Amino acid sequence: MKLNIDEIASLKQKRLNLDFCEDMDIAELEDPGTVSGSITLSINAGGVKMVGTLETVLELTCDVCLQPFVLPLEIDLEEQFVYKRAQVSSRYDDDLEDDHGYTKEKELNPEDFFEVLPDDKNLDVSDIVYQAVILSLPAFAHCGESCPGVPLKTQAAVQPESGDKIDPRWESLKSLFQNKEN
Repeated sequence: MKLNIDEIASLKQKRLNLDFCEDMDIAELEDPGTVSGSITLSINAGGVKMVGTLETVLELTCDVCLQPFVLPLEIDLEEQFVYKRAQVSSRYDDDLEDDHGYTKEKELNPEDFFEVLPDDKNLDVSDIVYQAVILSLPAFAHCGESCPGVPLKTQAAVQPESGDKIDPRWESLKSLFQNKEN
């Protein structure tokens, strides 16, 4: 879903409320999930602010037991788009170097995160929602407290038979285990 910023600016309140509902084909997932929620786009002096709440239910694979599980997600969306980088306040560019030419450290605030609007002034809302969903996915997918864990191998597969030959390079390590048993 693409929206033109000029069309939103022509509205009386310079604000557009959207009920978003779209199937997202996410490459990391086997089945596409439906993302729904409400999004508000409002025009301000610096550009466009997008705020909303999205919900989806995704089927992920647990990284521990490798079983599929369902993960409900609620995503708070807040994005700021500016017209041009040149129109952004000079406080982003001033005093970025110290006396020796090294870059200074700068503490970032929430208003420091923004994107520049494309030249055609069209916002791809679907792409922004897609990015928000991807960023909300857990880095480590875990099905929860009831996770059975890693599938156990049989004892015969884990322990070598007594008749197995040990590589002579590892023979000295065998003495370490004998000392632990005593």
